[in-house]
Amino acid sequence: MNILFICYEVYERPVKIAKQLKNLNCQVDIIYRNFTEKDYLDVFNIKYNCKNIKNLLVLLKRKEYQAIHYFSKGVDKYSLDLLNMSIPFIYDYKDLFEKLLSLPVEFQFLEIQKKLISNSFAITHRDKQLDNYIERNQTELSNRKFYLPDLITQVKFQKSINFNNSICFGGNFIIEKINPAYSGLGQIYIAREIIKQKIYFNLFPYHHNFLDKNSDDMAEYIDLEKKDNYFKLHSRLIQTDYVNKINNYSFGSQILPFFHFENLKYSHYLVEPVVGMPSRIFDYISAELPVIFDESFVEPNELISQYSIGINLKRGDLFRLNDLIDHNEHKKFKLNIIELKNRLIIKEKDILKNLIGLYEEFRLKTRGDVFKEIVLSKRKNTINKLLGIFKR
Repeated sequence: MNILFICYEVYERPVKIAKQLKNLNCQVDIIYRNFTEKDYLDVFNIKYNCKNIKNLLVLLKRKEYQAIHYFSKGVDKYSLDLLNMSIPFIYDYKDLFEKLLSLPVEFQFLEIQKKLISNSFAITHRDKQLDNYIERNQTELSNRKFYLPDLITQVKFQKSINFNNSICFGGNFIIEKINPAYSGLGQIYIAREIIKQKIYFNLFPYHHNFLDKNSDDMAEYIDLEKKDNYFKLHSRLIQTDYVNKINNYSFGSQILPFFHFENLKYSHYLVEPVVGMPSRIFDYISAELPVIFDESFVEPNELISQYSIGINLKRGDLFRLNDLIDHNEHKKFKLNIIELKNRLIIKEKDILKNLIGLYEEFRLKTRGDVFKEIVLSKRKNTINKLLGIFKR
């Protein structure tokens, strides 16, 4: 089966999915604009770098695809191009956090995402964020929803690491110096409190963050690393190297200041309870790493409680974290998370087979030759009214 991914910026999710599909004898090509690491592109069979998707008109005359799958972190510069063309696609839903951030997302972006959802053949989603979208927009998508969770990164570890009183955080985080209004979503206050309790704290920016650990923006973190050996700011790592590295620690974390520090002067924060399953928990599971999460994150905490894989932090628990971390409990968490990892890997096989089934349904219902007869949509004039928001 030949599948085409569209992804303006190549990031971890489509890469992991493509890698598993290729293991099932699928050919996965990609149209992209930006990438963070050449290793990500190497996963795909054929790579097309396009400024806009109208180049599909030329591309698809040369090759036929059974399915087209569009990945986006909400809305990007490919979105309007895709809507401008009468071409069917499967949309991988990423919530724009409507009503989840204290600062509302721009109305135009939400409207574009709604059009992507309404015009898509099917919607793949990784968590309950899509249910939240359905509820707040009073729409019905049950016949077009396909659950596609973040996948496990399979890495063979050389040895099992004993408890060493260390915590790591990996992923997106706000740099306070760049966005002080969002400092409640940063990590500097968390780092200072954790190392004050003589617990090692390791901070990993995601590779697609483009964060230079030596830049002036990271000055507070660099200064903290120089002053205290309990804190370490790591360079960006690609996915497999990252998972292999964090296997060395005792816990993976999702702890945010807005939940524990009442006197911080920040303007914007997540609205509780927080909807969705952060992808970092799958990174921690991949690394066989017990977890510590704020209880405001509902879905991860349901998983933590159900399988006993870590600690749910109540408000203010950050300040007595050392008392909550127990060596013997950690051993139990470690065994449980390895068991959960193996269970998810088995479950993934069925999910991926069903995904191929979705692609096959897409091929049959779009008559297979749809890509040979692409014409501009009658919706063009309507969509073009929104085009200006991307010229900023």
